Amino acid sequence: MASSQATRPAWTELPPELIKMISDKMIDISDYVRLRAVCTSWRCAAPPSSFTQRIPWLLLPYNPDNSARSFFSLSTHQICSLSSPQLRGRVTYGSSHGWLVTMDRSFSVSLLNPITNAFIRLPAITRLPDFTTFHFERHEDGEYIYRRHVGVSGKVNYDMIQHILLCSAFAAPGEGAGDGVVTVTSYLSPRFLCCRWADEVWTLIDSTLTCGIDSLAMYRDKLYLVGIDGSVVVCAMYPYLRAELVPSLRVPGDFHYCYLGVVGGELLLVTNCMRRVEEGGEVIGSKKTSMDFFKLDSDGRRMRWAQLEDDGECPLLLTENQVTSAAIECQGRYTCFRAVRGEVDELHHKTEVVQMEEGSCRLLPCHWVTTMDALGPAWFTPSLS
Repeated sequence: MASSQATRPAWTELPPELIKMISDKMIDISDYVRLRAVCTSWRCAAPPSSFTQRIPWLLLPYNPDNSARSFFSLSTHQICSLSSPQLRGRVTYGSSHGWLVTMDRSFSVSLLNPITNAFIRLPAITRLPDFTTFHFERHEDGEYIYRRHVGVSGKVNYDMIQHILLCSAFAAPGEGAGDGVVTVTSYLSPRFLCCRWADEVWTLIDSTLTCGIDSLAMYRDKLYLVGIDGSVVVCAMYPYLRAELVPSLRVPGDFHYCYLGVVGGELLLVTNCMRRVEEGGEVIGSKKTSMDFFKLDSDGRRMRWAQLEDDGECPLLLTENQVTSAAIECQGRYTCFRAVRGEVDELHHKTEVVQMEEGSCRLLPCHWVTTMDALGPAWFTPSLS
């Protein structure tokens, strides 16, 4: 009788070409990481640089005092958890280029790749866009408070920061400087903070808007900012920062809120339009009526928003302040996978991923219930580099 040793598959002796062929067909990074963990020969046949995640994960709501974060995969419809000590005490404001953009209670901003645990700490924020000067003090209960120069103080709130955008790629430590740019906006303020790689302090910039900033996106080395009144400012980032109001780019329609995002090399604008509900000649509320899609159209002299009428090649992925896309096979006019936050009761908060097709919505199996709602969910494209 043949021994079991003789019939045991010699997985580590599989040809590298076969391992590479298998790894090239993988679409989710979790499967790729598991393959690389089998043995040294498999790890060499499937280097980190050979894998590109095409379908993002959804970062689910979480308790910022924990070091674990949970993600929903659109490709596998499964939830996976990642842990890092660098995540404890930090809120995630978004993601880009494989990084999570995080901030702690002392307004310390950092970038973290939760797959590789690469970590980049940015300069401390010593002023907010809608404050002149302030400093932080640690309260008896462990919370931070800020004190302004006029003597006014208050407890630090995560909502004081509306957006933190990683405008361009940062290199991981030891891989070169990169050309990273991070911007921070605060609620009810037309000014924003900007930090480039190797900067020792944040730069406070006046956007020239007359209201707060509703959405922003980096497109072709320029920062596009949408005010809550629909006006649009374009900021050139190189060779120096300068902002210009562009009247022709004013958001069309009576929109309630909007998203900016770069999809397929195009700058897209997504708006939710509202219709006023009147009773007895008085406005008693509003009702969402449509979601419209536009792309930036420029002839070199004048820029405008051109409404998209034809079918999109890729569905859009939306959260409350984020728009991206993914190569997912589906039907419908600009199908959207929108991460919405459900009704919040006294005990739980529920997040569902809604696939919005033409005239209908379909819930995906991501019914995530949590007792802690730090901030809204965010789309995240994991990376090994």
